[in-house]
Amino acid sequence: QFAATNGHRNPEGFIGTNYIDACGKASRPGVPGESPVEPEPALASAGIRAILSGARTSFSFEYACATPTEVLWFLLSVTPAQVLDGPGAVIAHTDITKHKLAEDRAWQQANHDALTGLPNRPLALDRLAQAVRRCQREGTRGALLFIDLDRFKPINDGFGHAAGDQVLCDVARRIQSVVRERDTVARLSGDEFLVIAPAVDDHPKARALADKIRAAIDRPFLLSRATVSSTASVGVALFPDDGESPCDVILAADRDMYRQKSNGR
Repeated sequence: QFAATNGHRNPEGFIGTNYIDACGKASRPGVPGESPVEPEPALASAGIRAILSGARTSFSFEYACATPTEVLWFLLSVTPAQVLDGPGAVIAHTDITKHKLAEDRAWQQANHDALTGLPNRPLALDRLAQAVRRCQREGTRGALLFIDLDRFKPINDGFGHAAGDQVLCDVARRIQSVVRERDTVARLSGDEFLVIAPAVDDHPKARALADKIRAAIDRPFLLSRATVSSTASVGVALFPDDGESPCDVILAADRDMYRQKSNGR
């Protein structure tokens, strides 16, 4: 019934199979390069055996089940039960998909900028703290770039906030287009952005990346009523050399950004 409800082409083929194993055989067509979400049948089996042996009094875990159209989430819970021929167990599968989706939406809203979709300041600080700790632990360096748009206020004042919002979204996409996939692009506030680049380990490489970002932002922005231009000042800092806390690293990059701005870069 579960298989038929969720659009499997051959739902009868699941009859007689282990429920959790059957979930792992599902896939999501039309998503190139994406693997099916695998459940954890071994974990479930171990938990059930622990209940039957008396080693545990309760067991539960969440698992994903991929259908042809979506990924559903379930809570498997096992509780002991006495049956006629000895110890048994009651196994329940509860659909918690709506709860998981609500959790995901809440996390997204709390950690991402509503306009650009980029990580916001709290998430950026958390990722920067992780990157600094990793460099300290491994004896390596990473770079932080602080990006501030020049002449952004006249765009807002002259063409309205909707035009300014469009420029900010375009800037976010342009920055993402020139950094590596493992780098984090975040919107710090207003027209300020950060790039956390853990693999950029010296100032020449950091400045080269800053120049790529500046060149991307320098291109004109096409609005509905006009074409406008803006430039960017980009400061760089290396961590942990220029700071051992996220705030210290950001301050170092911010100071360098103002030096670049005063030099007309």
